[in-house]
Amino acid sequence: MACASCGRVCLYLLFLVTLFSCKNDDVHFVEISEFYAESCHLNEATQDSIMRFSQKVADFVTRNPLAKEDPLYPRILHNIQTSSFVITYDPNWDGIIDITDK
Repeated sequence: MACASCGRVCLYLLFLVTLFSCKNDDVHFVEISEFYAESCHLNEATQDSIMRFSQKVADFVTRNPLAKEDPLYPRILHNIQTSSFVITYDPNWDGIIDITDK
């Protein structure tokens, strides 16, 4: 009887060690993949559209904090940041560079 009890304890401990040693390296959300695909076209969007998209991503991550571990999440943030301004170069103006918000 004592041997069966020890076996159960050992199995339980093994289960706990396995459970807590797992890493979240394989975190992938379908929504994050869709957000990434959408973020790749933000440079064609208006400022309002970029703001609405940013809020949509922020709301999703608030509801699903583990989504920040998805490898595409930093790329989405980068696409949002780089699409929020436009650099225009006109060689007819002697190399003047104009940086404006969309």
